[in-house]
Amino acid sequence: MTAPLRALIVEDVPNDAELIIGQLHRDGRTLDWSRVDNEAAFRAALNPGLDVILSDYNLPSFSGSRALEILRESRIDVPLIIVSGTIGEEAATELMRNGAVDYVSKDKTSRLSMAISRAMAEAKSRRDREDDLDNLRQAKSQLEEAIQQIKLTQDSVIAEERLHALGQMSAGIAHDFNNYLSPIIGLSELILTRPHIIEEPEKVFQYLRAIHQAGLDAALVVRRLRDYYRGADANEEVEVIDLKLVVEQTIELTQSRWGDQSLSTGTNYRMATKLVEAGVAGRASELRQMLVNLIFNALDAMPNGGDLSLTIERDAKRHGFVNLVVADTGQGMSAEVRKRCLEPFFTTKGAAGTGLGLATSYGIVKRHHGEIQIESEPGRGTRIIVALPTVAIPRTPSVPKDRSLIPPMDILVIDDEEMVRNVIAEYLRADGHRVDVADGPTIGLHKINDGQYDLIITDRAMPDMSGDQLALKAKRIAPHVPILMLTGFGDFMIARGEYPDGVDAVVAKPITIDGLRDAIAEVTSRPTPGAVTSVASR
Repeated sequence: MTAPLRALIVEDVPNDAELIIGQLHRDGRTLDWSRVDNEAAFRAALNPGLDVILSDYNLPSFSGSRALEILRESRIDVPLIIVSGTIGEEAATELMRNGAVDYVSKDKTSRLSMAISRAMAEAKSRRDREDDLDNLRQAKSQLEEAIQQIKLTQDSVIAEERLHALGQMSAGIAHDFNNYLSPIIGLSELILTRPHIIEEPEKVFQYLRAIHQAGLDAALVVRRLRDYYRGADANEEVEVIDLKLVVEQTIELTQSRWGDQSLSTGTNYRMATKLVEAGVAGRASELRQMLVNLIFNALDAMPNGGDLSLTIERDAKRHGFVNLVVADTGQGMSAEVRKRCLEPFFTTKGAAGTGLGLATSYGIVKRHHGEIQIESEPGRGTRIIVALPTVAIPRTPSVPKDRSLIPPMDILVIDDEEMVRNVIAEYLRADGHRVDVADGPTIGLHKINDGQYDLIITDRAMPDMSGDQLALKAKRIAPHVPILMLTGFGDFMIARGEYPDGVDAVVAKPITIDGLRDAIAEVTSRPTPGAVTSVASR
């Protein structure tokens, strides 16, 4: 049995309403209807369960136009048909423009049933589209949530793999640091315990050169670790990278694992390289991470030692691609392992492996629009070929920095570490600057308030007040004095793009004389302080 038509009739003449109802009955419709003749009753009768509203154009205290306006405000999706005497073409057009689905003259009610059927069909189609759109919006929201969850999982996986790699390198890093500390401690001790060595200036200079180089090498290890560990954030710009330089840096970064650390256990790895210069577009930190994973996998496949080679070569089959090949003479993989080795958490190393290295590397390669191919057989080693699209490396001529243009200045050095504070002060005095020192932020602020300086150099991590807080307070006292933050966190701050308010340049410790000169030249060369600069220490 067909459900009755639920109709609301807006009509002040009962006989006219009866004519409408009679016509619909003759057309075979059953009705569930009500009649209203004023605005208050119309508002009260509106509900989403209605199939159609049939409204006269003019009522004593109401109108079809006002009914349309109220219906629109209510956001109830019910078709409204004007059933009225002759109203003129212009008025009918205006009603249709305002939302009426049709106009039926009271002297031609024979077409009313057809108009209702069409209006209800259009309303159903419209509601179905809205439902579809709602479903699409819901699906989109669920997809975005799933993508966000995948991204969080991916970030967690990448962080876990980095920590795993750092754990493998930790013993070698400790070994390298001990090697760098040996000449620093040993040679300085010789100078301190044998005062007469001063009479042999050439030997003293030889010792000092060795101490200086060991310190620079130790600082370089920290910088490489920072470059390796820092994540590629979504806002990090893609840059043109020299792939050869990335490979060379990664070989140095992992040298402790395949070099000295392995020799201490009687394992001998032979490293060979054949590298051509190649530019790729991407993120150097991700490419270093990928290569560390591939190198460690190769070493794990050769527990008793073997040959490891890294090659960069032009792709002979595809123009515009370069192949990075990591090859070992290790155990190799079966066909089944080769098929699954790129799956996350798949590992043949048991508890010693995370199963994330190759999967993470594969993700990095795909993000760089490249491909990864694995050639391997049991007992015959493995070749992993990473194909990457190449770009031209821009050639920018290096312009030597003219440090001779820096005039003598009044400089305040604020650092709670006496030795660091004194070394920086001696650097500056050697260049002719007038230097004042403060052993912490409180004394530093008193000096800024009482004196006049051309430059302020401050540490970041200090007791009572951080360098960030000091910079803000110093700028209130002396807004035009540039502030250079010299900190052990400098490399990590620069990598994250972290520049505290009030600081005009961030520089990493340890710093050389030339590095400090460059930083001072950079921060004092601007017409007005404000634009923050990152200056890598050298």
